[in-house]
Amino acid sequence: MIKFNVMFRDEVVAYVEINNNNLIKVETYSNVVYKQPFIKKPVTLEYVKAFLQKRVVSPDKTNIDEILKQLEIPKYDIIEILKKTHGTNFDDFIWIKFIGEDVSWDEVKLR
Repeated sequence: MIKFNVMFRDEVVAYVEINNNNLIKVETYSNVVYKQPFIKKPVTLEYVKAFLQKRVVSPDKTNIDEILKQLEIPKYDIIEILKKTHGTNFDDFIWIKFIGEDVSWDEVKLR
C-alpha cells in the first residue's frame, strides 16, 4: 500500500492511498486552486498517476541512467524516485510526503 500527502510547503492539501494498483482514497483539504493538485473531478487512478509522473524526471531523458545511479535506484520507478526527490521542482511549492516520513518543506525545497 502506498500512502502519501500532497503538500504545499508545509500544508497538507491532499491525501492519497493506492493499493494493488487501485485508488483506495483521495481526500482534498484545500479549495485554493494553486494549492490543489487534483482540480478535475472525479479523481481517478490514471489522474493520480499522471500527476505523479509530472513530479519526476522523464524516463526518456537522455541521461536517465546517470540520474537513477545518482539516486541509487536500479531501474526507473516513479514511487522510488518520489521517495528520493519528493517530487519537488522549481516551478511551484507542491511536493510529496509519504506517510511516516519526518521531513519538512525547508528540507526538500530546491530553491
